[in-house]
Amino acid sequence: MSGQLGINPDTDAFAGADVTAQGEQAFKNIVSVLKETGATLRDVVKVDVFLKNMQDFAKLNDVYKKVFDGALGGGPYPARCTIEASALPKGALVEIAVTCVK
Repeated sequence: MSGQLGINPDTDAFAGADVTAQGEQAFKNIVSVLKETGATLRDVVKVDVFLKNMQDFAKLNDVYKKVFDGALGGGPYPARCTIEASALPKGALVEIAVTCVK
């Protein structure tokens, strides 16, 4: 799946001004798209995370863990790659893409 930003589809605005709020919304968007295709987070085998600032890694890691603990009951987590990007679409703080196998 292509990258998802932390934009609330109901308001077309970022879910918040911090990486935690944007990361949580990006994962909600991912879950919605997966559901449309008949997939779930259990089908995710790789997660690519693009952060505006690598200093936000620990905060996004907490979001990642919460999301996948809830979906998988504690693991094993999918493979992950996290990259700092100097600029993301629409000025986002985080963009998340996933690869699934069903």
